[in-house]
Amino acid sequence: MQCEFCGGWAEELARTRNHLWFGCHDCQRSWKDDIQADRRVLGVQPLPEEGSQSRQKVSTARGLLIAVAAVFLAFAVRLALRSTIGDASPFIVFTPAVLAAAFYGGAVAGCLATLLSAGLGSHFFLRSAGDLALERWDRVALFLLVGALITTLSVVIRTARRRLAKSLWQEQKARAVAEAASQAKDEFLAFVSHELQTPASVVLGWANMLRVRKLDGPPLWHALEVIERNARLQSKLVEDMLDTSRIVSGTFRFEAKRINLAAIVGAAIEQMRPSMEGRDVRVEVEEVGQEYGVVADPVRLQQVFTNLLSNAAKFTPVGGRISVAVHRTGSRATVTVTDTGVGIAADFLPRVFERFEQDPATIGYSRRGLGLGLSICRHFIEQQRGTIMAASDGPGKGTTFTVTLPLERSRESRIEHSGHALAPDALRSISILLIEDDGDTRTMLTDVLQGYGARVAALASATAGLDTLRTSHYDVALCDLWMPDMDGFAFIRSVRAQADRRLAALPAAAITASGLSDDQDRALKEGFSAHLQKPVDPRELAAAVLALARRGSSDDLVH
Repeated sequence: MQCEFCGGWAEELARTRNHLWFGCHDCQRSWKDDIQADRRVLGVQPLPEEGSQSRQKVSTARGLLIAVAAVFLAFAVRLALRSTIGDASPFIVFTPAVLAAAFYGGAVAGCLATLLSAGLGSHFFLRSAGDLALERWDRVALFLLVGALITTLSVVIRTARRRLAKSLWQEQKARAVAEAASQAKDEFLAFVSHELQTPASVVLGWANMLRVRKLDGPPLWHALEVIERNARLQSKLVEDMLDTSRIVSGTFRFEAKRINLAAIVGAAIEQMRPSMEGRDVRVEVEEVGQEYGVVADPVRLQQVFTNLLSNAAKFTPVGGRISVAVHRTGSRATVTVTDTGVGIAADFLPRVFERFEQDPATIGYSRRGLGLGLSICRHFIEQQRGTIMAASDGPGKGTTFTVTLPLERSRESRIEHSGHALAPDALRSISILLIEDDGDTRTMLTDVLQGYGARVAALASATAGLDTLRTSHYDVALCDLWMPDMDGFAFIRSVRAQADRRLAALPAAAITASGLSDDQDRALKEGFSAHLQKPVDPRELAAAVLALARRGSSDDLVH
């Protein structure tokens, strides 16, 4: 990019969602440009190596031209002054020429100017032989020495100036990066606040309408659907931010197992089908009935395909189509998700998987989301030895996302299928101690567990839970981690320290809204058998309780 002040080479220093910082290598100026939604400003790449070499050659040629011009100009001046000063001090006019050539042209130009000056200056006095010739050659040698000294000093000064310019450039770039980071933080907080407040205001508005108007029939079901949809959206935004934080800090963990890729894709399609059908978007599925054994984390892999389908549905207009295909390509399984949506501009495709990046051309079409989903998908797939790519013929021509994963060669391992439904009375005859200090959450969890047939004793404090355990028997305990008076960590330590071996071995799961991996590790280390993160899916909660109850039963048989 050309500098708007001096015409030199300008480079992008930093960028945020709304601004770009530029700096000029030549004049050391910097400036900031706004990125408008309808005017995409592309990042300016640093000067390529070929460009740097070309600029260096041009600079060298310019220096040599300066040297030749300065020497011949000095020679012309010396000829003009010959009638006045004669042949005395023949090199006095050539010294400034050497200085100018070395300062503006560098070492090569300075050396060339020195040699040319010595040759042309000798024209005025190297004409006689005899004893004076040696003296006059001494003058030439002395001039060569002075020229070398001038050239050396000029090179030292030029090097110091270059180092100073480089330091100023680095300082300028660091200042731009710091300013961009500060502005990015403010923009991010404002953007996140807006994205979280939008579904929250919808939930609060419809909840208030339910309380005031006493809705019934279709309006009631519509209100509940809107509340559930926005609550899930807000939960997904928070989960995306937590996942991104874990990825950046390197604390994200995967639980890989051999699974059927087709079953995972099918589960993601079924999960997203109601929302897509609600938008009148048709889903076409190809070759999802076969088994494709891959080693991956089933939960995270389903999250990837759910995210891709959600992204496709969000940018596909009403009446559009989404195609999903699973097939084998050599030793790898390939999944393609193709939509007939708004497409992706060619200049944005290289950045589509970057964090917080959203195509400015589609922002007006859909403003929901933080721009984190695709970056999380890429991380999940790459961590599972796969690849993910995006392709589009341009705006309005749809998008295709392609995921490839290596197939598992071993056929003896058992493939685990996901998506098994629990029976309505799956927790019948299981007694559960639930400890949760928040009243609304306690009521909700109790209703969910009782809906599966469980007997639930719900308490508001860990202290009351310990007192109850000493007098009553329960098959499973569910406990919140962060509570006043006694937290979940102290509760599980007290349980594991009981003299009664049956009570000390009570299967227990921690339920918390904290997504920190440190809290999860600490909960398991302190003695919890499992960790569940709020908001807990009812089916996952019931499945976890059932698994804990069965584990407790097997332990009782062993004892």
